[in-house]
Amino acid sequence: MCCLYATAPFVTPQHLQEAAEIITRGEFDSAFTCVEFSYPVLRSLVINSEGRIAMKWPEYGPCRSQDLEKFYHDAGQFYFATMDVYRTTGFWGPNTYPIILSELEVQDLDTPTDWALAEIKFQLLKSINQA
Repeated sequence: MCCLYATAPFVTPQHLQEAAEIITRGEFDSAFTCVEFSYPVLRSLVINSEGRIAMKWPEYGPCRSQDLEKFYHDAGQFYFATMDVYRTTGFWGPNTYPIILSELEVQDLDTPTDWALAEIKFQLLKSINQA
């Protein structure tokens, strides 16, 4: 089965086909799009109970950001899963394939600002694909 979100304007037929083929071949039980966080989450900041900002994990403060582990988040475009996986764990479980996208290919549409960013990304993607 597939769940495709209408608020994800950059879904491509190629990525949908890739996910469907992976599931059909039985290599994975589910697949969905994800994107790398634009900045290492290990350098996250939090506001403490006194209203002061502090590093969530201060041990990573001295590290160069490019040396830290990469983390990804759900791109919110679509999910493919076998019916068995969907019935037991939802759209994805332990045997899930990540379709990794670039930040240019990901834009959720929830606000007018999101729409403006999508238009900018669309023009940039169009110019890159024409080059």
